[in-house]
Amino acid sequence: MVFKGLIRAETRAYVKYLAENEKISTREIIEKTGISRASVYRIKAAKKSLTNTTNKGNHAGGRPRKLDSRDERKLIRTLKLLRKEEGQFSSKRLMERAGIQESQVSNRTVRRCLKRHGYQFLQARKKGLMSLSDLKKRVAFAKKVRNHIQKQCGLNWSDFI
Repeated sequence: MVFKGLIRAETRAYVKYLAENEKISTREIIEKTGISRASVYRIKAAKKSLTNTTNKGNHAGGRPRKLDSRDERKLIRTLKLLRKEEGQFSSKRLMERAGIQESQVSNRTVRRCLKRHGYQFLQARKKGLMSLSDLKKRVAFAKKVRNHIQKQCGLNWSDFI
């Protein structure tokens, strides 16, 4: 039957002290503390794994990322520029404009990055985007029509609502 009780923090600290500083065998630690052999080994292993993880830092390990944070920021910045200029473009075109080589990063990796930042696939608009100059012309036309209606008929926009 396995002991499932909680081992007090003082006992754990005492086991660590005996193992590290006193260099006592596991059998002697068991006799002094009165806990099981498996618990002593588990406490010793926790000590070792704790020291190993502090040397590594925050990185969890594994394969390094193809796109680092700088490249991701560059992609998002380029995406916003291309949206203003062209309106409609592919992820390959985005990679070319951002200066990311296709031999180092795949197209799928770029699309995953964009999706992670909230730019997933959307259906392309058939009308295209309004340019800044077209927007200014449209606002000027609307103001001209509003002023003309107010002068001719004496009506306000609120009368039409």
